[in-house]
Amino acid sequence: MNVAELRNWITLFFAVSGGCIVIWTYLGNRKQRRLENSFRLVVMFRESLHEKDIEAWKTIFHATSEPAGAKRGYLVEFVDGKRLQRPLSDLFSEGSPDNGAVERMAEFFELISREALNDTFELRLVYFQLGQLMDTIHLWLTTIDNHYGKVTFLEEHYPHFDRLYKKMLIDRKWSKKTYTHTG
Repeated sequence: MNVAELRNWITLFFAVSGGCIVIWTYLGNRKQRRLENSFRLVVMFRESLHEKDIEAWKTIFHATSEPAGAKRGYLVEFVDGKRLQRPLSDLFSEGSPDNGAVERMAEFFELISREALNDTFELRLVYFQLGQLMDTIHLWLTTIDNHYGKVTFLEEHYPHFDRLYKKMLIDRKWSKKTYTHTG
């Protein structure tokens, strides 16, 4: 083996080693950015809520449960001592019983879903913090009928949120924070 050939092999070795180090560093930085983005999204979610939004969600959560007497797609509301069944679509209209809390959350979950589909954060970490909220609001949105055509209310107004669940990017076995229980 002559000196020029040895020099070429050494150059190749250093080029391959340098390339591996660059790729390893890039992947490590990408993972770190994804973690930082996850924490930022959770903080942004909390900051975007109004003071009583989680309490309003809890009230609606209980009002949509079977033990409260609700039918699928409806919430039970007590007005003047009377039990009224209201459609969940009322949550997405003017004068909603929760002052727009569920709609604000759904809009934020649309943003989160778009970012999750682009793989810019750790979905599992965000799901741990917001999973129960996401699951219940997604369920509520799937029960709302859209009377304008073949497209559902969820597909029309929250298409990324719909795709996130259709693509099954969320594993139902993942742990999640529990805000409230029914029953």
